[in-house]
Amino acid sequence: MCVRWVFTVASLTTSDSAIDVTQTLSALQADTFFGLAVGLAVFGLAAGAVIVRTGVLSRKLGWLSIVAGVLWVTPGEFVAIFLTLIFVAVSSVALYRRGGTPRRAVEPAPASA
Repeated sequence: MCVRWVFTVASLTTSDSAIDVTQTLSALQADTFFGLAVGLAVFGLAAGAVIVRTGVLSRKLGWLSIVAGVLWVTPGEFVAIFLTLIFVAVSSVALYRRGGTPRRAVEPAPASA
């Protein structure tokens, strides 16, 4: 939301304000995307790893999140936007439909000594 606001203000100030204001807002808009991409990459990788490892949700959903997390830091970030939206929507519906009854996670096998 904040990134979109800075982008909109930067595009609207090109005709009626000093060049310094437009240049500053443009630099802010360009610098905020990297932090957003890294943050969403960490989110996708962490959520996917937890889902694949524990089986709390569908493992396919976990792999979808991992793929989206990797794509956030590659040139395929445009695809990552849609994969992240799909992941959030599907996992939200799955958690809502589950309704308060937690599903037991798959317990890892005990390590042999």
